[in-house]
Amino acid sequence: QPECQTGEAEAPLARLTAELHQCQERFRLLADMVDDVFWVGDFTTRKCMYVNPACGAVLGRSVEDLQGESIPFHDVLHPEDRETVQDIVAEAWTRGKPYECGFRAVWPDGSVRWLRERAFPVLDSAGNKEFMAGFCTDVTSVREAQEEATHLRETLDAAQRVAHMGYWRYDMASE
Repeated sequence: QPECQTGEAEAPLARLTAELHQCQERFRLLADMVDDVFWVGDFTTRKCMYVNPACGAVLGRSVEDLQGESIPFHDVLHPEDRETVQDIVAEAWTRGKPYECGFRAVWPDGSVRWLRERAFPVLDSAGNKEFMAGFCTDVTSVREAQEEATHLRETLDAAQRVAHMGYWRYDMASE
């Protein structure tokens, strides 16, 4: 009959459990400090296993709203962008490849934000797909600045045409 000394067997398990909880807490602290949405999705179900609290500021949705939902988050996508984004994401998940795409998100209040999402597969040591992880950034202010710059450029061009004026560009370094 083998002898069991539970105290000796439980000590390594307790230490490993404590280390696991410490790693999980470090991960949550890091992920919670990121201004972008950070999510982790299950390859088999394509459901969100984790999303950080930034989803409130970026997507207008709570962690509870998104955790367990399919990726991409269907209700977030602007109807005109939905099919294209879903196709990009489905192909990347099927092939286990990274992807990047821009799209509009509709907030619950009806306002629209421009987002850029980057996602990548996380593989185990044997090269098998473990999960997909991604970041989603609100690029609305960048998009608005680009649109304003385009508008100003068009206004300047129109004013120069009306005034029969132009401008010269001269690069002293290359001339």
